[in-house]
Amino acid sequence: MNKSTLIRVLHDSYIHSTLAREGSSALLDEYFVQTHLPLRVTQGAVDVASVLQLWAKHLGLSEGLAQRWSGQLSPAVADFLVRLETNLKAHQVSSPRMDGPLTSGR
Repeated sequence: MNKSTLIRVLHDSYIHSTLAREGSSALLDEYFVQTHLPLRVTQGAVDVASVLQLWAKHLGLSEGLAQRWSGQLSPAVADFLVRLETNLKAHQVSSPRMDGPLTSGR
């Protein structure tokens, strides 16, 4: 899948997920999704925990603050990843680690 198609898939998945409402106030927004997740998606290294760790690192959050926010954002990230998996399958994209549910690691 080329990068522009992947960006469109990420966009569509984001705007139709609860992450668009709940993540934007925590700067886990569409910019973050489109800037930081394409490489992870192509590597198949996407799950709730890895997205939240990347987000916390990106913002430079302390461990305690990252844990508190991660607990609040996990359901929204999981919803986004379910939609992303569905959209990727619709575009016939698969990678070894994306054949199962992406929401593991909650």
